[in-house]
Amino acid sequence: MDQKNNQEEITTIPELAKMINSSFQAAQEHVDEKFAKIDEKFTKVDERFNTIEKKLDGFIEKYDEAKLPMRVDYIENILNLPKK
Repeated sequence: MDQKNNQEEITTIPELAKMINSSFQAAQEHVDEKFAKIDEKFTKVDERFNTIEKKLDGFIEKYDEAKLPMRVDYIENILNLPKK
């Protein structure tokens, strides 16, 4: 089979330039679309991390207020340190 029959024949340099430009443009659009989807997913992940961080901040403050004096007393007793 003749290879020329399977491919579009390009007769001029401007036609070749148009074909190459079209290929680059298609590739750029594909990459842009993928990055837009990734950016959207990262935005959602950031929102979830912010929510989790807020919940943890509240928990840690409550935990410290309630448990810290008891933990210090325990450590002082184990190490046999005099209370000040």
